[in-house]
Amino acid sequence: MPRKSMVIVAIALLAAVAVGVFLGVWALGGATMNQGLVGAIVGAAVSFVGVLIGQYLTGRTQRELEAQRAYEDALRKYLELLGKLLVEHELNTPGAAPKLGIVARAHTLVALEGLDPRRKRILLQFLHEAELIIGGDRQIVSLAGAPLREANLNGADLSGADLHRADLSKADFSGADLSRAGLEAVRGSTKEKLEQQVKSLTNATMPDGSKHA
Repeated sequence: MPRKSMVIVAIALLAAVAVGVFLGVWALGGATMNQGLVGAIVGAAVSFVGVLIGQYLTGRTQRELEAQRAYEDALRKYLELLGKLLVEHELNTPGAAPKLGIVARAHTLVALEGLDPRRKRILLQFLHEAELIIGGDRQIVSLAGAPLREANLNGADLSGADLHRADLSKADFSGADLSRAGLEAVRGSTKEKLEQQVKSLTNATMPDGSKHA
């Protein structure tokens, strides 16, 4: 069970115990303690538990909002950098300096490591539409070894992308186009799993090294 869920369950159990004590004393006819006093004590305990739950949920919401802002900021900075390389240095042209591709790859791997599943998809789709990962002689940014854990790539077009040794653990490739992609030795997925999820694997090099029809 996740830690957050355990905290909520623990608080709920405390509340249940408090109510149980009250009901038990009430059932005994208040033999050992004034029922009004017990009711007041238990009522205060339940109220306190309610405050704790409220504070916990508020804190969690705040943390989630901060995390979303951090993801958005990281993606924005990445797109600004790559946009500058594309516009000012023509990164996606054959005449671009090879070192620019190395720089772009480094920033890409760092960005993917820190993004959530949905924004990983946005980043990869940007790279494909900018013709930076389309394969062959025009493969500017390699995604070899890329951290794509839990990435939401449903319906994404990654045709021709170099994904060998990439971490695809729990990634969703449902309906994705991986035709001509290099999938050699990927981690967290198998040939069979990819064939079940992916829309197209035409001419893709599979995890076992075979060529898909």
